[in-house]
Amino acid sequence: MNEIVVSEAYSASNLGDLELVRQSVNVVSATTDSDFYLVAVHPDSFPDLGQRLALPRIFDRLEYRKRSGAARAALIMSWGLRLAVLSFIAIVPSLSARRRLAGLFPNAAVRAYARSRRVVAVGGGYIGDQYRAETLLVAWTWWWSCRVVGQVETMPISYEIDNPRLGRVFARLAKNVTMSARDSASHRRMATHGLEARLIPDLAFLNARPSAGSVSGGHEPDRYFVSLVGRDYLDPRQLDRVVDNVVATLERAGASSVGLVAMHAPLGNSGIGADWEALDVLAARLRSADIGSSRVVVDSYGELIDVLAGGRALIAARMHAGIAGLCAGLPVMLLAYEDKHFAMARDRGLEQHCIDIRSERELFVNCFGRTMATDASVFANSASEAKRHVQRAFGPGAARA
Repeated sequence: MNEIVVSEAYSASNLGDLELVRQSVNVVSATTDSDFYLVAVHPDSFPDLGQRLALPRIFDRLEYRKRSGAARAALIMSWGLRLAVLSFIAIVPSLSARRRLAGLFPNAAVRAYARSRRVVAVGGGYIGDQYRAETLLVAWTWWWSCRVVGQVETMPISYEIDNPRLGRVFARLAKNVTMSARDSASHRRMATHGLEARLIPDLAFLNARPSAGSVSGGHEPDRYFVSLVGRDYLDPRQLDRVVDNVVATLERAGASSVGLVAMHAPLGNSGIGADWEALDVLAARLRSADIGSSRVVVDSYGELIDVLAGGRALIAARMHAGIAGLCAGLPVMLLAYEDKHFAMARDRGLEQHCIDIRSERELFVNCFGRTMATDASVFANSASEAKRHVQRAFGPGAARA
């Protein structure tokens, strides 16, 4: 029973999530030679990171999305029964008895937890008022993990719970979890709900390049980059408006070449990961404006940073695209669709380069003008400072990540 569970992973179809998992594994592996299980929403998408097994979560979110009607109702009923049985196991007085009972449960993830001595929850953005059901499932899973495994900790995460009642429930369930917040707004919210946490920047900042900040050495110094989100977060009318605003902004900047960056490939038929749909709409509008565009196709976060380092500037809706741009030393304008964007920008001293994605056109144009007028070293230095903070927090493992 010396294994470790790396939990709350999402899907490698999202480059940002894959990078968070990779960095988390690096940090964990630097302090132990134990085998680890990866528990994820989409486990089959992950490459070999050294995991013993990649398993679906105790409550399979993808399976829920695949079903509808009576099939979904049946799944919810089975989840209710599973929740009741596992909660009963968690209140058995003896830890060894809890482990034995969990080890007999007919679910691979539950048995993996039962064989482990430590749970490390990967940083993510699904704890908040708008993700109430997901938030409660995560909180229950952490409470259950504390009871069955014992040691539960998080990598730096976002915490966007403002609702007092939800905050109280979450805090009660997660009170024994060692938590880390990846931005000061999350840290303040945790404190409001009585949760102690370390403030540590996003692990993706470990990719900050020491030579970043010089655009003149790039391969395509006149190329701009854009990362968008689609129907995951925007309705069709909102998307049309965002695309028009981005095109107008690039026209005003005199752009002639644009690289289209999709951070999230489609996740089956779930409707999650519609980045390319949004970028295809943008490509068509750019053609109408006589601006060339091409897809940026990469296999890793590091490869994306290499590509971005050769460009002029980045307009990013996906937060981890923005972080990649900062790590590459590129001027970055963030289009925020959630509070985590604003929080990260404030912590990095870049709040004047972040606007709501639903803003009016002039705000787009004016914000990008400020971004382009700011020396690239400002963006590079913000990433380097965040990297040093992460390395101080996690020590040698992060330094080598």
